[in-house]
Formats: sequence, C-alpha cells, structure tokens
Amino acid sequence: MNSQKTPLKFFAKTLSSRGYSRLKKTFDATKNKITNIFSKSTATPTPTQTPKLFGKIKVPILKPTVVTTTLEKIPNLIQKTTEKVVNWGKWLKNVEEQTKTKPIPAPRTKKRSSLEKPIPAPRKKTYQKEEPTFTKKEKSPRGYTRSYEVGLTNNQDPLIQLQNTRSLIGKNLSMLLNEMKGLKFNEILKIKFEKQNGNEMIEENAYLSAEKQTLTNDVEIVELLQTTQQQILNKIQKWISKGSGWTIKSVDGHFINVVKYTPLRGSSYIPLPKELQNPAKGIINIKNNDNECFRWCHIRYLLPQDKDPQRIKKCDKKYVEKLDYSGIEFPVTIKQYNKIEKQNNIRVNVFVYEKGKRYPIYISKEKFNHCLNLLLIIEGEVGHYCLLKDFNKFMYNQTKYKGRKHFCMYCLQGLALKGY
Repeated sequence: MNSQKTPLKFFAKTLSSRGYSRLKKTFDATKNKITNIFSKSTATPTPTQTPKLFGKIKVPILKPTVVTTTLEKIPNLIQKTTEKVVNWGKWLKNVEEQTKTKPIPAPRTKKRSSLEKPIPAPRKKTYQKEEPTFTKKEKSPRGYTRSYEVGLTNNQDPLIQLQNTRSLIGKNLSMLLNEMKGLKFNEILKIKFEKQNGNEMIEENAYLSAEKQTLTNDVEIVELLQTTQQQILNKIQKWISKGSGWTIKSVDGHFINVVKYTPLRGSSYIPLPKELQNPAKGIINIKNNDNECFRWCHIRYLLPQDKDPQRIKKCDKKYVEKLDYSGIEFPVTIKQYNKIEKQNNIRVNVFVYEKGKRYPIYISKEKFNHCLNLLLIIEGEVGHYCLLKDFNKFMYNQTKYKGRKHFCMYCLQGLALKGY
C-alpha cells in the first residue's frame, strides 16, 4: 500500500486533483473491474461434433493474465527517459568540445605510384586575331617616293580586307605625315577575277586603284581612308555587274603609295575661281605685283578698308615697317608660318582651295589674341594668298542648312546655331 502512495500522490499533483482519497478510490475501482473481466473468461469451447476424418483436437486453455495499467509504468518511464536525456546532453557536449579542439582531417586520397602520370587538364584553344603588316617595298611606282605592302587578313572578301586594315594604315599615315609635314597617297587592291567561258574558266588580274588623296592634317585621315575604300568598292562593282559574268576568286595584294607634298608658295595675284567670287564669301583677294601677298594680307587684317580693300594703298606701304618679317623669304612657305606668328604676336591659320576641295594645311597652336585666317589658291603650279574675313561664310555652302552656322577649322564640320 505504501508503494502505491508515492506515484498516486505524484499524479494527484500533476493532474491537479484536490483529494488523494478520491484518486485512490477511482484507481481501485478501475483495477477491480479489469480483474473481474479476465477472471470470467473461460477456455475456448470445443466443437460439439468432431469431423469423422480427424480425431479430437486438443486446444490449450488460456490463463488470465493480470494487466498492469499505464499509470503504474509512467513514473519508471519518466525516470528512464530523464536519464537518457541527461546522458545524451553530456555526450553532445563532449562531441562539441572535441570538434573545437581537434581539426577535421582532410579526406584521404589514393596515393599514385611513381609509374602513374597525372592526367593533364584539357587545354583551351585560344584564337589570336592576326594583325596585318605594313612593309616597305624596295621599289615604288612612278610618281611616288615610297610604296608599302599591307598584309592580307582575308584573301576572299575585299570588303573585309579593307575594313580590317583601316586602323593600321591610319597609324602609319600619321607617322609619315609627322615626318613629311604633308603627303599624297593612293590605295591599290590587287584582285583576281574569273568567269566561265564555254568549257573553260578564264582568270584575270586587276589592280583597282583609288584616286590620289592629299593629307596635311591628322584629322583628315579617317575620312580620306573611307573615301579610298568606297572608290575601290565602286570599281569592283563595275567588274561584277551588268552581266559580265566576272566573280572574285581571290585578293592577292594590297598596297599604299606615298609621295611628299609641299604646298605651293604664295606669289603674285591670281583671280578667284567663279564659285568663290561672291562677296558674301568674305574673301579679300589682294592685287599685288610681287611675291609678298602673305604680308599684304597681314596688313589688310590690321588695317581694314571699306572701299576697294583688294587694292594696295599708300597707308599699307607705310605699315610694312611696323611688322617684323626679318629672316622671312618671299614667297612665304609653310615652314615659316610659326616664325611669323612669334615675331608678330599673331595666330595664323591657312586653308587650301584646289580643284574644288578645301582642307587645312596649318592650324596655329599659339595663344595670341589676334588671328589671321588665309586662303591659299592653287592654279596649276602657282599659289596665291587671300584674306578670309569670315571663315564661317567661306564654308557656308558645305551644308544644306540655311541658318547661321559655325565650322570647325580642324575637321571642317559645320554646326547649326539655332536661335541666332
């Protein structure tokens, strides 16, 4: 009886029962009911009629067993479970301490024998783009002082060959320009054409050349190379069009020919071309009988005249003494421009007009306040300097825009000035 008090008291507290005596009564009543159920159970009745083919079957009689309730097992179960939880907590704490102190060993690998060679990693294929070459040839064609051969990057498509070599040719032309101070060049592409003539295939080599280009400023290089490329492509189009039957077989050569270019010296009076005679162009063409047109333009810039500005007057001749042209040879050449600038504290910009084309040959790098803009007209082998009163008016017809415009002296590109 005393052994039952302890668990019953424990469950009385957990179940919040007010009286221990009530709980004990319910426990005893339940226990008696279970015992009576098992005591009334009897052995399995034997069948009344046994089969004729078989003898009597002995059936064991089951004895009633006493069932212990879960209430009796709960205290022991709680104690065992508590011990397991405590032991598991101690084990887990020991494992954590061991992992902190001992490093995790690296996974074991199979040792290779001395005869076994390591498997090399697959190599990645690297494709390097071949850069074209620019090689000087021993001989040059008539009319040129130097000839260069450009390496082929594509011997099947002339367009790809031309596009891949623009940058290379531009860099080399820039270096030649710094050396020569002015040059003319042309570009040639050697192409082999073929066509079917009956049962035979006819082949023919053609040297397709662009027009000669004049280069005096680095800014012009990109535009001039685009021009030569388009001219060569136009000639190729003529070969393969109009049902000729010619097709491109291969590109066999690419050449650049160069000759030094020295702008002509300004000398005596030359009439303006018809397209420049309009007074709206703002050009003053001094009528001189000597080779000093450069200095007369300089004087007219400093002494502007409203009436007949193209004529040399007495006041102009007296003003000659105020200018410093010591050491300057007439007619003035491009090599003397910078010396004139420094001796007279003035910036000088010179542009050329030749066969309807306009391009700069000298743009000042000085920082003086006064600026003298001159136009060098070339007719045959004779040159003549004219004064540009307004550079924007001189370049006005280069674009179709009819409003006020401003032009860059380096690249000659126009910018519309809206709102003026």
